[in-house]
Amino acid sequence: MEELIFPQLTEVTTLEVFSVLSNNLSGPLPDRKNQFGTFEESNMGDLYISFVVSFAIIFLATIIVLYINTYRRRACFYCIEDHSITCYFFIVDSLRRLLYFKRNN
Repeated sequence: MEELIFPQLTEVTTLEVFSVLSNNLSGPLPDRKNQFGTFEESNMGDLYISFVVSFAIIFLATIIVLYINTYRRRACFYCIEDHSITCYFFIVDSLRRLLYFKRNN
């Protein structure tokens, strides 16, 4: 397999410099030293807020799509019903086997 790899590719380990000087939308370049060491607690709060907002948007979009499109709503409810029945029988079978195993021991 080593014969198929070009020798130039085996020497490349990391990307030394990534230049975005011609891109005005990228903003200021971060310091090359300790880029991720400055992640403070206030940034974590922002991360949690953005996660909750993203979750709410996806949840509301799903509700709107299911409200508008009746075919997808029926398919979604059928899938939920099918999976809940499958999970129910899996739990019942597992408990039955567990109880049967305890009685015999």
